[in-house]
Amino acid sequence: MGIISIQKRNRADGGYSSNNYILYDFHEMWGAGNQEEVAQAIEKIDIQKATELLQNNGFKVIKKESLEEATDQSNT
Repeated sequence: MGIISIQKRNRADGGYSSNNYILYDFHEMWGAGNQEEVAQAIEKIDIQKATELLQNNGFKVIKKESLEEATDQSNT
């Protein structure tokens, strides 16, 4: 995801319709000082949205580092 996404739309008869443009306006993005910080903010938002989607569908989400730490501690 970026700041803007484009969704191509098709009509019921198989033809094409105008594109749907979505502007993402998150507080974290606009506080960024450069393009790299914008990209980091977008990635963080993407992760949060994906995590929420999985949790809302009954999945348990565990961060990889936390899982590795738990595995390392159980092996000692």
